[in-house]
Amino acid sequence: MMGTRGNGGAAGAEENELPRVTQPTQDELDATALALANQQEMTRIRQLETERVRLAAAATLLAQQQLVVLPPTVPPAYQPVSFNGTLPGAPANSTVAAAFGAINPAQSRQNADNLLTFLSDQGSNLLQLNSDKTLYAGLVLVNTKVKVVYGFGYGAAPLGQTSPVNNKILAMAGESTTTRQPTVFVFEPSIRNKTDIIAFTAQGIAANLTAAGAGFRLPLARALSQEANPRVNVMQCVPIPAHLVLDGFNEDLCPVEVYERLLACTIPSIAVDHAKEFLRAAVIGFRLNDMKPSYDIMAFVPPAPHGADEWAQAWMQWFFPTVPLPPAPAAGPPPTGPPQAQAQGIPFAQVQQLLTFLQSQQPQHSSTPA
Repeated sequence: MMGTRGNGGAAGAEENELPRVTQPTQDELDATALALANQQEMTRIRQLETERVRLAAAATLLAQQQLVVLPPTVPPAYQPVSFNGTLPGAPANSTVAAAFGAINPAQSRQNADNLLTFLSDQGSNLLQLNSDKTLYAGLVLVNTKVKVVYGFGYGAAPLGQTSPVNNKILAMAGESTTTRQPTVFVFEPSIRNKTDIIAFTAQGIAANLTAAGAGFRLPLARALSQEANPRVNVMQCVPIPAHLVLDGFNEDLCPVEVYERLLACTIPSIAVDHAKEFLRAAVIGFRLNDMKPSYDIMAFVPPAPHGADEWAQAWMQWFFPTVPLPPAPAAGPPPTGPPQAQAQGIPFAQVQQLLTFLQSQQPQHSSTPA
């Protein structure tokens, strides 16, 4: 009996024993927490990406609905203040200007380009000018205006003799009539040398003239205000397509007017580009020691040296044999002895002529071309 009870008691004790629970280690707890955090972070990232895609799509749709295409910002085109858009023709009853006007513009540009190329080459033989029967034109600056010159030649003296025009570049200005022949100018060959000169930039002169309008005054600016600009490398006598300056054979021209005529040229030309740079310098007021685009003013004061008028008359007879010419002005005797033996200084009569000439060339206070 006692054995039976004992067995039954043991079985009851086993049935009432609670199950044992295994406690997780700290590493297991940390791993579980990390896994949960990663899962939450991935969920948040997916939500943010979904929101980003939604916002991007909404922004694209809004841009498509409200898109306005704006034209590119283009500065307004320069409006001329002096040139009216129509090139003047040769003056009535002109001989020289009419001959230049008979040349078609394409050939006129080519002639100017050829002359510029020839003069720019320091190795070129200037005597070739005397045998070239081509009508060339150029510009020189006198005070505040530009003068059209033509008929380029090169002076030479007979063997054993001296001449004031020997080794000089010769050119003429003005019309030829039965009572007056063109004015002759004698230049040193250095007039064809290119020099770095202070000048307006293309944008600068456009801004200046736009601000001043038709009431501009020459010079447009002083050299000091333009010193920071890149220099232009130009001659003091610049070849020019003659059809652009046919009115300049009778009178000097405003450099702004001529510059605006050149701006209207659309066909490439090295002579036109060179002349535009020259004219952007021609409207500057220079200081005494500045390099200038103008030539020595004494070259434009009569009388011409001995031999110059004879050369001009021969040139006119060669180009215009049917045009009656006045007799060449009486010239004094040719100089004798070496050039350095000649008297220095300017005769009083020539000083008076210079003063008269300068008074006639006073700066213009208006933009109206003369």
